[in-house]
Amino acid sequence: NVVRHTFLFSGGTRVKTLSLILLLCLAALSAAAQNVDQTVNALLVQVDKGEMYKVRQEMPALLSKHPNHPGLLYVQARITTNGAEAVKIYQSIVDNFPKSEWADDALYRVYQFWYSIGLYRTADLKLQQLNRDYPSSPFLQVSAARDTAALPTTPAREDSGAVLVTPGR
Repeated sequence: NVVRHTFLFSGGTRVKTLSLILLLCLAALSAAAQNVDQTVNALLVQVDKGEMYKVRQEMPALLSKHPNHPGLLYVQARITTNGAEAVKIYQSIVDNFPKSEWADDALYRVYQFWYSIGLYRTADLKLQQLNRDYPSSPFLQVSAARDTAALPTTPAREDSGAVLVTPGR
């Protein structure tokens, strides 16, 4: 009986059995990843509806199960009220998960942050990185549309390299 059992799981059969087990494990991991991606998309819909409170309640449990999921980190940045903290999270997605579907979204958010606080040179570097690293990103079309529109007149900032001249003084 022992000889027959060894014979059944020797050679090619053992390899086939291990391959089947590995394939089943990979399928289970893929299904779990798809489930997290669906959760991320549902959370972003809630964020867009203004349901931040609900999302903030769910995030700790999700992040404890999937602390390095770029989509969940993106959601965390979206619900963070401190812009400087949010930009750190977005930049970590770009740096640590550059091939993620969330990387170009995160980089565009970093660009928006720097632009919104008047650090135009820094923002431009992020936009150049977006062009270079994610040439097919839909966010490039958004930024191109912004660039062709009339920009609001703003005072020169320290980062802009411009000198503010006040007439008559």
